[in-house]
Amino acid sequence: MNGAKFGLTDNLTYASPRIFERRLRILEEAHRLITESGLENFRMRELCKRASVAPHTIYKAFGSKERLIALALRHQFESFSTKHPLKYPKRTLEGALERVIVGHATMLSMKEYVKAVTSIYFSLTADEELRQAASYNVILTLLPWMMALHKQGCLREGVTPETVVDLILRLKFAITLGWSRDSISDDEFLDGKIFAVLSVSAGLTCGAGYDEVNDYLTDFLGARQRFDTFRDDVSQKAVGIERRRNPPEHIDAVP
Repeated sequence: MNGAKFGLTDNLTYASPRIFERRLRILEEAHRLITESGLENFRMRELCKRASVAPHTIYKAFGSKERLIALALRHQFESFSTKHPLKYPKRTLEGALERVIVGHATMLSMKEYVKAVTSIYFSLTADEELRQAASYNVILTLLPWMMALHKQGCLREGVTPETVVDLILRLKFAITLGWSRDSISDDEFLDGKIFAVLSVSAGLTCGAGYDEVNDYLTDFLGARQRFDTFRDDVSQKAVGIERRRNPPEHIDAVP
């Protein structure tokens, strides 16, 4: 396990393996606590009990509750890519869509955790590092593909990879908020995220990049043959929902 990926190597030059593993254990217990109780009910005392550490140990290791939660979010997102074998390269459209689909299946099983991340994103007072951590998963999913399109000259003039990712990020969190409030179904939740990725990308790409995205978008809003086949290929069990053969009448991208 590479600690640098989790941002855990700060000030740990001389840390022993035992201390390093203890800090990983704290992050994993923090994630479990958020998943079970949500962010509003997250209590440092309970975390200390679960991780079998004293409060001063946590503050010495992470500095603050906010930074601890931020690193716990990043730890979870980074761990996701190692726990779920993925078929398609991350620098491709298929790779981005695959990560959305597989990530969706995981989100369905940890709704309190998703609510916590969503509340951080929309908070007016959240620490900036914490808010960036809440966005980390979407950035990991989409930025490699956007960087590849940029290198190929397939983004419109004046458009940067970060611009595209940020626009999709905003839409995906709006959709996630609706699902967290039970305003949309699990199927609509996945459709909304896929639609956000494809529709924004179609508007900001050009050349071969646009052609590929537009083909997927046209099928997604029509017969859905290509998309449903792709979703099944990724893993029907991972998605955890029944394949819909009929196209949706409409997609509510924003609750």
